[in-house]
Parts: sequence; C-alpha cells; structure tokens
Amino acid sequence: MIFLVLTTTMGVVCYKKRLYKAITAYIIANSVSLLLVYAFFHFHNLAQACSIPMSVPSSVFLTFQFGGLGVLSLHWKAHRRLHQFYLVMLAALTALFLLKNLPDWTVWISIVAISIWDIVAVLTPCGPLKMLVETASRRGDNNFPAILYNWEVREVEGTIRLGMGDFVFYSLMLGNAAQTSPLTTVLACFLSNLVGLTITLPVVSLSQTALPALPFPLLIAALFYFSSHVALTPFTNLCSLTLILF
Repeated sequence: MIFLVLTTTMGVVCYKKRLYKAITAYIIANSVSLLLVYAFFHFHNLAQACSIPMSVPSSVFLTFQFGGLGVLSLHWKAHRRLHQFYLVMLAALTALFLLKNLPDWTVWISIVAISIWDIVAVLTPCGPLKMLVETASRRGDNNFPAILYNWEVREVEGTIRLGMGDFVFYSLMLGNAAQTSPLTTVLACFLSNLVGLTITLPVVSLSQTALPALPFPLLIAALFYFSSHVALTPFTNLCSLTLILF
C-alpha cells in the first residue's frame, strides 16, 4: 500500500513537471517485465502442469511472439480491441504475480486498502489522481493511452476510461476467490464485479468527471464472497453429500 501511494504520488509529480520520458520509461519497463519475463515463467510452468511437452526454446519463441506484440500494441499503434486485450492480460499477469507472493489475508487487506485509497486519491481536493486528471484536462494531454482502457459509448455520452490498476484489482479479487473457494463463490464474485461496474460506468458516463471505479465492484464482490462462503457453499456441500445435488 505504501509503495502504491509513493508510486502514484511520484507519477503525478513527474507529470506536473512534464517528465514524460521518465513516466514512459517506467511504464514500458513494467509492461516488458510482465509480458516477456514473467509471462515466460508463467506459461512454461503452465505447460508443465498440464503435461504439455514444450522445450525452453519453444517457450522463449512463443513468449516473444505474445509479449512483443503486446508491447507494440500498448506503446505503439494497434487496433483498439487488440490494445484492450493486452491491457486486460497485463492486469491479469500483475494479479497473478501478487497472488503468488502474498498470503490470503494480505490480499483481502490490500483490496480493502486500495478501495479506500481510490476514493481518497480521486475525490479529495488534494488527491493525486484528481490532480493528475485536472492537469491533463488543462493541458489537453492524451500522452499515456497505454494504461487506459477506453470504452467507445454513444457519441453524446463521450468516452469512459478505466485505469489498468482497476483491472489489476478486479483480477486480484477473482484470482483469490478461485484459489480459495469453490466454483459457486467464484461465479458469485464474477457476477458481483459486473454488477458493480454496471453501477459505476453509467454514473461516470453521465457525470463526465473522474470517479473511483473500484469501491462499488470490490465492495459488492466482497459481500458476495463472504455470503456465498458462509451460506451457499455449506448448503451445496450438504446437498452433494446427501446426493441431492451432484
């Protein structure tokens, strides 16, 4: 959480000082490390777990095909759908990295903390993300589309943009549920994320101002997770044991 606050603040400071090259270098370094380096180890381990015969040179070749196209799509010109796909993949790989290095209780604390930080950073007068959006609006800048997921709604409503960090924590929630819970709980969290987004996106579209995109989806997902874990999972297990539900 401290690292997130520091990096967000430093990013805003660099943007206000017009240090675009430093920000671009940091973003490219992160995407290269995830789409090339981490993706190589993840895909190689996945092939081994699924008993798919694949040599190291083949893994390197496929990873460069996947990651190289991703880096070009994120930081150069590409079709909008391809750009969106690699944004989601980048968020999913980031969530996988966090899940492998954080215990379950830390994941839940991180989810709660980042939801609170998202509200503070976007809505408070001195919030770094609010300052970033206001500065970009005054300058008319669109310098970093690599970390923004654009969604083409009706022309009169404008464009909705979600930061890549939002997708990271959506993926973190679902990934943690998939690791620790049965399929019913995972589906409940997935549907609750969609419900939270359907509440958030129309509000953002109508207001045309920067609003936090994490609190509603993550709060509803957390409620669905714990209610399913406490009520639904024991019920389905009991039905399975008594051969009522297979």
